[in-house]
Amino acid sequence: MISQIPTALQVIPASYDAPEGDAAGASADYDYEPDQDQILADLLPRGVATQIFAALLENGAQPDGSVKLPAVLHPYLGGRTHLAPPAPR
Repeated sequence: MISQIPTALQVIPASYDAPEGDAAGASADYDYEPDQDQILADLLPRGVATQIFAALLENGAQPDGSVKLPAVLHPYLGGRTHLAPPAPR
């Protein structure tokens, strides 16, 4: 049976772990340039596209380690239909 586990990843505002003993780092405020909305508008489509691309590659994985590319990706990868692992040295 195939299953998916939904996950959430906080992108903005960025969260950082303050070094031990640095109480000021916990309350620090960050200024974004461009503003947070513009950053999110740029990063979100890229993140989603990357996740979709990874899912397409995983879906085409073959037992020999190669990847059969879906037809929709052929124009973006120079007409290639397969990706093969590097030959052993």
